[in-house]
This record gives sequence, structure tokens and C-alpha cells, in this order.
Amino acid sequence: MARAVLRYGLPEETLLNVNVPDRPQASIAGARITSLSRRRFDDPIIEKVDPHGRKYYWIAGTRVTWSRRKDSDYEALRRGMVSITPIHLDVTHYAALEQLRGWETLIERGRKKTRRTK
Repeated sequence: MARAVLRYGLPEETLLNVNVPDRPQASIAGARITSLSRRRFDDPIIEKVDPHGRKYYWIAGTRVTWSRRKDSDYEALRRGMVSITPIHLDVTHYAALEQLRGWETLIERGRKKTRRTK
């Protein structure tokens, strides 16, 4: 894969997410170009406190299900193959961005109201 990337390059703003199955190299069944699987969690955000007493949030929870397709990274690893998933640096959800921009006035009103009550 490294030779191919050096020879042909990658599309702009593309990274490769590479996962190698936990097994001896001789038993790896090959490599696949894959898509990302999605995991669904119960209680995905856990509030914790660091040693300095500051709150932080751990995104994990208890995994409930995998949403996976035939070409997913999960399936490749399950079959003993290296998974290579092209990912993009920009993970902005543009459709949601446009919808949420309509909330800016609401957010600003709430912020001003909070300042007045302090």
C-alpha cells in the first residue's frame, strides 16, 4: 500500500485508516479497501473527573450493535484481512450545518438571558 501511495499519491485531504488483525503475519488473509463501520452505544457519553478535579467527558458507553456493510473494516478484520479505509479530513455534516445555522438566533437569545440572570 505504501508503494502505491508513493507512486500514485492520494486524493487531496485524504488519510488512510489502516487496521491490521491481531494474528501472526503468515495467517493474514490479504487486504481490502473498506468503508467504516458504525458502532451504536447505550449511554455513549460518560462524565468523569480528572485528578485535578476537572470534569471531562469520555465518549464510549456500552456497545450495543455494529452497523456494518459487506465492504466494512469490521468485516475485513473479522475475515483476517488488513482493512484500509480512505477517510477525509473534513467531517463536517454540511446538510446539518445549514439546518443548525437557523438556531443561531435561539442560541444568542439564550446566552443573553443567562447573562442577565447572573
